[in-house]
Amino acid sequence: MSIMVETESASLVNQYFSSDYRAARQRFLESAVKCPNFSFHEELKLDAKGPDGKDLFIDIVWLGPVDADKILIHLSATHGVEGHVGAAGQQSLVEDPIALQENTACVMVFGVNSFGYIWNRRVNENNIDVNRNLREDRESPKLYERIDSFMNPKKLMTIDEFQMQFGDATKEHGRVPIISALADGQYDFPEGMFYGGKDIGQGPQFIMSWFEKQFANRANGKDLRFLIVDVHTGLGNERGLDTLLTPITPSDAVVDFFGPAMQSAKQKKTVSEYKPLGLLTVALADKIEAVTECTLPIFRIGQEFGTVPRNQVMIGLWAENMHWHLAIRADKTPDHESEASLQLKKIFSLDDKVSQDKAIIRMRDLYKTSIDYLQVAHTLV
Repeated sequence: MSIMVETESASLVNQYFSSDYRAARQRFLESAVKCPNFSFHEELKLDAKGPDGKDLFIDIVWLGPVDADKILIHLSATHGVEGHVGAAGQQSLVEDPIALQENTACVMVFGVNSFGYIWNRRVNENNIDVNRNLREDRESPKLYERIDSFMNPKKLMTIDEFQMQFGDATKEHGRVPIISALADGQYDFPEGMFYGGKDIGQGPQFIMSWFEKQFANRANGKDLRFLIVDVHTGLGNERGLDTLLTPITPSDAVVDFFGPAMQSAKQKKTVSEYKPLGLLTVALADKIEAVTECTLPIFRIGQEFGTVPRNQVMIGLWAENMHWHLAIRADKTPDHESEASLQLKKIFSLDDKVSQDKAIIRMRDLYKTSIDYLQVAHTLV
């Protein structure tokens, strides 16, 4: 059952995208309560505030029966500024809902990292990368210490200077070791890139606690089936199209079920050159499995959409992080509409109709395939 772009008309798309977190959240909640299979909404209020001084939330919407045995968990904005695409996909699914099958539910988590979403950052209020945060050992790659000086400069550095030092480091240590030292996650440089934090952040903690409480009454739920889909941008092979990444190598049956977008994992040719630890989806799956005692392992998918070439992604992350921390060191409030911040938003977003059309179709198609998967998951292990 492959995921093909042609399965839905492009006339359905584009209108689901919003300009910012506030507008997207309002639209999503207004549409969700009107959705025929809406059950309930719960908001988790964060301590962090937006640039407007207003509250930020993680919103959880339950679609379908609350006692369903087959449950899809769908996440957006785990990496903050990447949330524009994932939120648009969720908007399409509540505004133009796809029917759920019998005894099946979808739990949508809108704005996992709403701070990063509204501030145009990939990280949370404590500079923590949510997908590096839920790791027990919290060990930093030894090589990271040797590159932090130019990855997180203490004074203004030009892009040319950065590229020169980055190039020298890759010549000395190799490209893959440098990328791994950066993106695997580090835990000793709080202002550095891909910082995983010393403790679990408030947002991830709220989400983990909510799901633990929600499924506490489903203990001994050995027949429960779950699938987690987490939408990201910036790593796909083609703008507007996705690669389905998994923390484990899926079985041939699962790859065949989800189609060509997952072939890279089967062939061990992923778009990623690193293997980060501390993923939210992995920790969430572990928590649910422990609480419910479900016997079928929970499958996790990162739906990763391409936007711009990877070197532009790295430069954008570096520039935004540098300007953010230079402002803080100067006792200034960072500007979420600075050139570096808006450039990062552009890098991780899809702002043209063609790529938006493709992405919405792919998200809707994966949603349908995920619902189908839950019906037969026990036969695909």
